[in-house]
Amino acid sequence: MSNMQKENAHGKGLVALLKRAGGCEPVLVIASASTVGRLALGWKESFGHAHWIYRVRSFGEDSDESEIEALAQEAENLQAKTIAALGNAKLIQTVSSAAERIGVQICCFNEEP
Repeated sequence: MSNMQKENAHGKGLVALLKRAGGCEPVLVIASASTVGRLALGWKESFGHAHWIYRVRSFGEDSDESEIEALAQEAENLQAKTIAALGNAKLIQTVSSAAERIGVQICCFNEEP
């Protein structure tokens, strides 16, 4: 997949990708600040057209216990059914730990070059 195709799929096409993976709303999207900056407008359009509830959280690059707990708490506050993790292996591992802790489905999308 080219960078432009990935950009479109992970931006405007994120809801379609989540649906194919069995995801449902509400969705907590977790990504690096640079990924959020690049794709947030596409997410707004994608989730808006689908009428899905979602929230975006920038990943702070920490993978310690406090970050895992904060991610789990934010997902619980949203009553998320799915967490979408877009990032590198460290982000995906941290988000996976949070999702496992609260029993929420996770859909992972690698954003590494």
